[in-house]
Amino acid sequence: MSAILEARKLTLSYGEKMVASNMSLRFDKPEIVGIIGPNGSGKSTLLKALSRLLKPVSGQVLLMGEAIEKLPRRKVAKWMSVLPQGAQAPGEFVVYDLVACGRTPYRSSFGAFSEEDRSVIAESIHMVGLQDLTYRRMDTLSGGERQRAWLALALAQQSSILMLDEPTTYLDVHHQLEMLKLIQRLQQELSLTVVMVLHDLNQAIRFCHQIIAIKDGAVFACGTPEEVITSENMKKLYGVESIVTHIAYEGSSFLVCFPHNVCSAAL
Repeated sequence: MSAILEARKLTLSYGEKMVASNMSLRFDKPEIVGIIGPNGSGKSTLLKALSRLLKPVSGQVLLMGEAIEKLPRRKVAKWMSVLPQGAQAPGEFVVYDLVACGRTPYRSSFGAFSEEDRSVIAESIHMVGLQDLTYRRMDTLSGGERQRAWLALALAQQSSILMLDEPTTYLDVHHQLEMLKLIQRLQQELSLTVVMVLHDLNQAIRFCHQIIAIKDGAVFACGTPEEVITSENMKKLYGVESIVTHIAYEGSSFLVCFPHNVCSAAL
């Protein structure tokens, strides 16, 4: 059976710089998968390759069992939504304008919005809780509101795969949790496959079903949070001593990671 998304022996580079070599991954079911790793390890590069934003030097990405580079762009966009880090919208855009861009794969170049388009746009805005800000300019929104507007654009594509590059960047802790809880809820309600790059280990533990740890352009570890987030792995991956333990809260047990000392020789 074909994977939802698969990378086969990817070698990736930027110009002359080799970023990843012989990397293989499978995403087999709708769930939230976090990509973690040190700065410069290849996390965002991998996400770009999986999203067809970066052409591999060698290897192949398969989307629903088909080579992604051979698929029409519209077909890819109907299956996969991509939110890059620090995305910017023209200042004059209101929320509705931005979210409407998500309907591009379903329209002809100069075609008017259909009743279905308008319904999907309105529902996408409602799903992220921005219905009261539908006609507010993007440049007047808070960071959290802007992130939700971009998420609504992705939802308007009605794709089953959501690729997110550090979706909590520039957000304070309140809005980080708000965004991740929204992503978690939407994943459950819409049965999405969500692949997102994260820096915060405890956020990855809490919100991801699976975690892929990347180091030096290779898969260092892959599995559940309990399998990947261990003291030994954190020492080898980040060069830090960590306490990884469970804490009890309101009758439940939660895995947490507390990095507490640098040991640079481990890198």
